[in-house]
Amino acid sequence: MEARPTRLSSSAWEAAIGAAPIQHAWTYGAVAADFGAEPLRYELWSRGARIGLSQCLMRRTRLGAVVLMPRPPVWDRAPREGLVDAIRHVLPARAPRLFLAPTGQGAPVLPLSRGREEASLDLKPDPDTLRARLHGKWRNRLVRAEREGLVCRAVSGIPEWLIAREAAQRRAKGYAGLPPAWLRAWSRHGAILTLVAGADGAEIAGMAFLVHGRAATYQVGWSSEEGRRRSAHNLLFWNACIHLRAAGVERLDLGRIARRHAPGLARFKLGTGAAIDRAPPIGLALPHARLTSRLAGGFLFPDGVK
Repeated sequence: MEARPTRLSSSAWEAAIGAAPIQHAWTYGAVAADFGAEPLRYELWSRGARIGLSQCLMRRTRLGAVVLMPRPPVWDRAPREGLVDAIRHVLPARAPRLFLAPTGQGAPVLPLSRGREEASLDLKPDPDTLRARLHGKWRNRLVRAEREGLVCRAVSGIPEWLIAREAAQRRAKGYAGLPPAWLRAWSRHGAILTLVAGADGAEIAGMAFLVHGRAATYQVGWSSEEGRRRSAHNLLFWNACIHLRAAGVERLDLGRIARRHAPGLARFKLGTGAAIDRAPPIGLALPHARLTSRLAGGFLFPDGVK
């Protein structure tokens, strides 16, 4: 296998990754660059044919520069052995030999984090099929919200009031999320769908989705007490699915399923009919096995996707 720095444009890259997770998105690399990381985008070739794409991030720390492959590559064909060595071979001359990568990529890796459950929703079926796949209680709440006559509207970017209220909600409930500055940077570089529910002239709930390639990621969700009572999030989420599907989005990533730390959010995500995926652990590609697990922490690269 051979890794080559890509010559694809940003639009061609987005078309090639299709409905891949957000960590492969060109916009993800552009935003990371705003915060001091260098995106490294590679085409993977074998026997004269491109077989995959991979985006890595390089960042300098007090321990030296570190390269992170946040997700396994997007494969056009069956994966081949030698992925990590192929990318190491073409790293910039100033790059380190400290390489963090998911397990199972054809190289021995010392795990520094645990894998995690994540949810994703296939938006390719027609709306009637998507609605039929909603869990009973989830669908009942949607029907109730539709009868409430709430006003659901799209707004530009992510409003500051929604960022602030969601951040306060996150602190109160103890779940992780991307920092506000990261969300503002995405607004500058990429596409966002934000829907807001209102009643009597006041906002009672909001949701924001980051759009990338033929996929989107649910990233921001806030609801007031009235919004929860009136099931506003069910209405917003359902309308977002219809909007995104009409725009050509095929996959909606809902992020981590934290059954223990955020059981209510986990039930909401699974109630949509989402499938559960397993994100592999990130580890240190050997022979550099002496680093501590601190290298996998958030001070290297943000990992707050819900």
